[in-house]
Amino acid sequence: MEVVITPEIDSSVSVMKKDMEEIENILEILKKEKLLPTSTSKTVFLLKCFDRGLNDYRKDLSLFD
Repeated sequence: MEVVITPEIDSSVSVMKKDMEEIENILEILKKEKLLPTSTSKTVFLLKCFDRGLNDYRKDLSLFD
């Protein structure tokens, strides 16, 4: 089993904005790769990320590169 250590959450606005931009980019790529329905909203995607974990979606993208 591989352990992934995530950084501490920084509550600064600029970091949160960058995170949201990354999430939006990942969502669009997943839609283009047909790994998520095109009708998936950002809100639904965020909820799915909490359920599944954003790292799992990143792994999916690296498999399809």
